[in-house]
Amino acid sequence: MTVPRGRTLLVTLATVVAAGVALLLVGPRALGGPTSILAVSGNSMEPRIDAGDLILVRAGGPYHVGQIVAYHNVPAKATFLHRIVAIRGTRFAMKGDHNGWIDPGTAQPDQVVGSLWIRVPGAGSAFKWVASPLHGALLAAAAALLIGLRETTRRRQRRRTAAAHRGDDTDPPALTARGSDLPENLAPGPWSWRPPPGPGLPVDTILRATLAAALIGAVACVFLGVISFSRPASAAGRPAPLLRQSGTLSYQASASPSAVYPTGRITSPSPLYLHLVKGATFTFRYRVAPIGQTAVSGSAQMRLILHANTGWTRVLALTPPHPFHGTTVSLRRPLSIARLRSMLATIQSLTASPDSYSLTVAPVVMTHGSAGREPFVRRFTPRFTFDLTDAEMTLAGAPATPAAVTSALTSSDLETVTPSASEVADLAVGPLRLPVRWWRVLALVAGMAMLATAAAVALTTHRRLVRQGEPALISAKYRDLLVPLALAPVEGERHVTVRSFDDLVRVARRHETTIMHHTAADGSEHYLVVADGVTFRYQSTSSAASGEAPADVRTTDTDAA
Repeated sequence: MTVPRGRTLLVTLATVVAAGVALLLVGPRALGGPTSILAVSGNSMEPRIDAGDLILVRAGGPYHVGQIVAYHNVPAKATFLHRIVAIRGTRFAMKGDHNGWIDPGTAQPDQVVGSLWIRVPGAGSAFKWVASPLHGALLAAAAALLIGLRETTRRRQRRRTAAAHRGDDTDPPALTARGSDLPENLAPGPWSWRPPPGPGLPVDTILRATLAAALIGAVACVFLGVISFSRPASAAGRPAPLLRQSGTLSYQASASPSAVYPTGRITSPSPLYLHLVKGATFTFRYRVAPIGQTAVSGSAQMRLILHANTGWTRVLALTPPHPFHGTTVSLRRPLSIARLRSMLATIQSLTASPDSYSLTVAPVVMTHGSAGREPFVRRFTPRFTFDLTDAEMTLAGAPATPAAVTSALTSSDLETVTPSASEVADLAVGPLRLPVRWWRVLALVAGMAMLATAAAVALTTHRRLVRQGEPALISAKYRDLLVPLALAPVEGERHVTVRSFDDLVRVARRHETTIMHHTAADGSEHYLVVADGVTFRYQSTSSAASGEAPADVRTTDTDAA
């Protein structure tokens, strides 16, 4: 059974639009979803992740040490996929598995895009190509063309099959020539094909091409509209570097000269043996390096905190807030080793528990100022931890190399500022980059123009067909059902003349067959359907009375069939 052309067109357009929407939904973070799709272009995470891989990251915390995450690196102005190696307060220290260094600065929680979810090896290059709006439109147009060619081929095949197999118990009516001689270019025989009647070929071809171009343009405008309206028209200003903060801890202690301490003077990072050392002084030096025209000032203080592995903590010493103006400030805090040993002994005697302890030096620096006209307040809270036993105090982690010692006694951070004014978001389609608002207006205006053009072409085509009469309308609407004949068929004894061509179409579809079409010498058009030994016919002329049946034949509804 032949599918109507209108329904086929709607199915094709719906398929193309659904494919385009599905392609857009692959990256749902742009639509507010939790997933982002990224293509890897570096080797910093080898051998775990290679260049050219496709990765999917999902937003959501909490993030922990050892997790691979994607984050926006402000100094590099790029998105990195690195592993979390430390958590400093609320910030994350990142490092690539293949790199021999930790990323400069730390990442704020709002800079983290998400954690690694799925990895597809080698698919990143293909994703970059498909993700381009121009390439996506080309793929959608190619898919629409393939679907259209497939439907055309299927229609032709159904038409030929139905013409060759109309029934086992019914012979096709014999064909005889009316008039004198046949045209020279017409081969004799019962089934000689000729083009169906219709409007002139050049004008008809132009109208069809224009209609197809307008519909394709409308679909392209739909894609462009979905892309542009799914992107924000404005975005928050990009974070800009504001200032770089760094802090260095050092300590000095004194002891009686001995084989362990020949000079009696101990400096960092040497271990402190509590039975030999009388006291220690911790010094924290803070430095801020503003970027651009930035004026800073603030206050700083330092705490010494004792921790037990059971979660118990106690603040041993606290310096008062020390205000500063400028870029540097130093804090000093002495610690009595005798008092520390006495406190540890008291705690152990009271708790009867051989707990292990650690000592944390926790500076707190509040920096405030203004960058341009925007005021800011930043908090710098590094942590320096020492392992503490009854006999000694050493740097946590027992760093063995000079670089490891420097990293354990130094902390730095890059602060950024986000402008309060939003920026106009751009969208690149191929080589053309325009603001998102412009693409939205273009999609609406061009889409309405394409639809108006398609409507005007369809109306023009319909009016031309109306002027040409009912045969032209029938040929345009039911082209897939018609089998044009060059010779007039000889009708059998049993025949029924239907009142309208729609009735004849219902008979043909009920019996899953085609409609034979012949143009008589007087210009009248004859349409016949042979089903169950009965010939159903309909006659149409180009005159106003073309729908009237001859007076000497019997007329009936299709229900009688």
